[in-house]
Amino acid sequence: MTCRYGYVMCYLCRKDLRQKSYVHFCDHFRPMPGQKCKKCKKCDLYKTEVGEKVIKEATIKDF
Repeated sequence: MTCRYGYVMCYLCRKDLRQKSYVHFCDHFRPMPGQKCKKCKKCDLYKTEVGEKVIKEATIKDF
């Protein structure tokens, strides 16, 4: 996700992606869409976040 000021971040974990870009995301094949990758722990490129979970995690990180 890119904001209007040019900052690029992962929409799932909120890490800065200005240097890494798409290398940050998992590119392993999975026979069943939506399965967790068994080869890496990278973020999924096409996964959507769960709003309440993200808000809770962000709140915990801030305090």
